[in-house]
Amino acid sequence: MNPEDFANPPNRYRPFVAYGNPSKVPGSRGELGEKTISEITEIAKYGFGGVLTSVNAQNFLKDPNHWQELRQALEALKQHKMTAWIGDEVGRPSGKAEGQVLERCPEGQAAAIFQCSSTVEGPRRSRLAIPRGKFVAAWALPWQGDHPVLNGAIDLAPNVNDDEIDASLPDGNWLVIAFVERFVDGGTFAQDPLAGKSPYINILSRQVGQSFIDITYETYRREIGNYFGNVVIGFHNDEIMLTTAAFPVDTPFPPFPAIPWADGLAKTFKDRYDYDLLPNLPALFHDVGPSTTRIRCDFYRLIGETCRDAFFQPIADWCSAHNVKLRTQPLAEESLVAQTAFNGSIFSYLEPAHMPSADLLSFTVEMYKTRDQCLPAAKLVSSAAHVGGRKESFSDFLDYYETVSGVNTSVEQARAVIGWLVVQGTTGLGSLADWRRRSAADWRDLNSYAGRLAMALSNGTHVADLAVLYPITTI
Repeated sequence: MNPEDFANPPNRYRPFVAYGNPSKVPGSRGELGEKTISEITEIAKYGFGGVLTSVNAQNFLKDPNHWQELRQALEALKQHKMTAWIGDEVGRPSGKAEGQVLERCPEGQAAAIFQCSSTVEGPRRSRLAIPRGKFVAAWALPWQGDHPVLNGAIDLAPNVNDDEIDASLPDGNWLVIAFVERFVDGGTFAQDPLAGKSPYINILSRQVGQSFIDITYETYRREIGNYFGNVVIGFHNDEIMLTTAAFPVDTPFPPFPAIPWADGLAKTFKDRYDYDLLPNLPALFHDVGPSTTRIRCDFYRLIGETCRDAFFQPIADWCSAHNVKLRTQPLAEESLVAQTAFNGSIFSYLEPAHMPSADLLSFTVEMYKTRDQCLPAAKLVSSAAHVGGRKESFSDFLDYYETVSGVNTSVEQARAVIGWLVVQGTTGLGSLADWRRRSAADWRDLNSYAGRLAMALSNGTHVADLAVLYPITTI
């Protein structure tokens, strides 16, 4: 390692900063413009190695003036020997292209099988209201000990009338359960204010994945493809998820629990595991005995691999073919259990990514420690990188919420977070905080410190002492 470089790390080791990115920087929907050159010059003086940016969010991907503004920004970065990651969406989660994907293929909206159930002691007449949607199946499952069982189930499909089950049940304890298929249309993370209220896509659909590539990535290639591989390192794909497990903001959860769904999923399940999924649907919502674990593992493994094959792998393949990288960021700061419900398998989710990415969701060590679910986030992502044979992983070290909260972390606090992330295997760092709210001296200190750690890690041999796995059987 060159001592001079270590004292003043090259840009490729230095952190990135969000600039003109509508997803993360407050008030930046349309920031790129006349001030671009002077502001990027300032960012360079602050010691950043590059920026996370995107084309202007207004009239997304369609305004020639906005593309000219982005080219202006990329030229300024080139002059300073800096690079850029491109955010592939307006807001989060990625995949909608501001609604353009579903305009092209409305049938590609996120879909789910919703469940409703009640416990009934017979003999008696039972009536159960069921959610609107396409009826799938209904049964009465007998209880055995402390849980219902699949053997001895009574088919209640003949007893379904419009929006309810009306059935007379024999003696015994029964779990009356019904399933309907419908689009996911509210109360999920995909309707988070940063994402907009429009419906979300179904990432189990290959058609959806290809449409997102055609609309977003191909447009970027046409407009700024000459910057690929030199100024533009790659694309940042942000917090895509299946929308049946969610963190709604200021909205109630959907009234019925659900699992992700897509046409052909039941057939694929049967072909892969040699048993039928539909009669085993109750096991995805209730403990039905010893077979529960196997059914859930099989289902969520299939979900994760289908998300990978239908959505993430085609994007990664496109990026590889065009000399750019894919940086994929899941909701990895949430609990490890949640990862399985979000996307099946976090490792399947991140496997195609050239650079798996974690979201800090905290901005001081004190806050980081209080959010126990955040503690393993960087390790989870670096483990996924190691499992997938990747040498790079990425994490924020200052989060968007620092700016929203009005808090400025001290240099010492930020240094501690950087150190914590690097210890967990992070090789690349970025800041989502507003760079204008911190002094140039502080930024130069932090960026040099982070760059030196990145150099040490990148030029040495990093051994993962701990690998974090996901507890899929607990779902």
